[in-house]
Amino acid sequence: MERQGKVKGPCTFAALRRLFKGQGGMSFASQLVALAIISVTLSILIATLFTSSAGTLAVRQEVSAQSYARQQMEWIKAAPYQSSYAPIATEGAYSVEVQVDEVEDGLQKIVLQVYSTRQEPPQLLCTLEGYKRRAS
Repeated sequence: MERQGKVKGPCTFAALRRLFKGQGGMSFASQLVALAIISVTLSILIATLFTSSAGTLAVRQEVSAQSYARQQMEWIKAAPYQSSYAPIATEGAYSVEVQVDEVEDGLQKIVLQVYSTRQEPPQLLCTLEGYKRRAS
């Protein structure tokens, strides 16, 4: 529809009413469509936030597990040569398993596995392998 008149002078409520005289408001159907579009958009946004927070938790667990594995390997390499090594202390949500295999005389293969104990059964998060040679 065309506007009924031009507003001259100061912009007042009465002037705006004259400008939009004869203009109908939004219909109920158009309001429902707008509400549906907003609802779908918000649903997608909320789903994205949940997905990203779950991904952040998984990455945080992986980084912590790698850190524990590197700390354990450094501790083993600094310790005297022996047939087995005790795992380092970790916070309650993680556990470290240490496997030592004698590859040849004076050379050990060390396999470290870090598990998340947040769920049952524990989930393997990280495996780190390294070698330790007996000092000559």
